[in-house]
Amino acid sequence: MITHSPSFRLEARRQSRATAQSRFEAADQAWVDSISWWNSDEATVDVKARDDTLASIKDLIGSVDSLPADLSAKKKQYLSRPD
Repeated sequence: MITHSPSFRLEARRQSRATAQSRFEAADQAWVDSISWWNSDEATVDVKARDDTLASIKDLIGSVDSLPADLSAKKKQYLSRPD
């Protein structure tokens, strides 16, 4: 099924409206929220770990002095030098 088709868009909209107008909408949404990964403790830990990792990388990048300006472009040459 192509998700960009007009018929798909119309059917998705119809189902979304029907769900929103259902007397069970609040209970249905509560169930979806309860099983959603984004609301889980695991997601919170993953996001914090990613943020901590990015902060460490930013700190490392800012703490290294005297690196050649072309290090990224010539990394293989620099790594193979026997200095």
